[in-house]
Amino acid sequence: LSSSSAASDVYKRQEEGSPRGTKHGIRLLVLLSTLAACGILASYGALVLRITIVYTHVFYIPILLAGIWYHKKAVYVALGLGLVHILVTIFSPLPLSASEFVRAAIFIAVGYVVGFVSEKAEVEGRLRESLEKTARIVDSSPIPAFVIDRAHKIIHWNTALEALTAITVSYTHLTLPTKR
Repeated sequence: LSSSSAASDVYKRQEEGSPRGTKHGIRLLVLLSTLAACGILASYGALVLRITIVYTHVFYIPILLAGIWYHKKAVYVALGLGLVHILVTIFSPLPLSASEFVRAAIFIAVGYVVGFVSEKAEVEGRLRESLEKTARIVDSSPIPAFVIDRAHKIIHWNTALEALTAITVSYTHLTLPTKR
């Protein structure tokens, strides 16, 4: 390997998933900015405007962003925003009620659900990419081949095997017999 290609590989790895990558840095900056805006809005809403209901709707923006980008770690963002909401209400002239605690619990639940769903979607996307890559490899092989799943159902039939057997891909929904 030349030193320039090694440096290029290091740079690519940083971009793809390293904490020092640009994409990660931008996401973190956006998340921290929205969190700061939520803190300012909460303080202004409770201390100056004397309202606690309207500004909490903006809290869902960083919770959703954290869930999409950092998956289940969004629970920590939701927990922090729930604590901000409760503390701002405590230090404001408004009375603290059970609704503030319920709202904080809803933040946490939303953070968990969004994180769970986005994590599952990402895993399914990676699996789909892996299956597509495997299908391309098998299909490009000049050796006749097919792929079966655990139930012995044919899930991929390459073009070399199709040419050899004259059986088209549309007939590959067959299940192979197994010895039991």
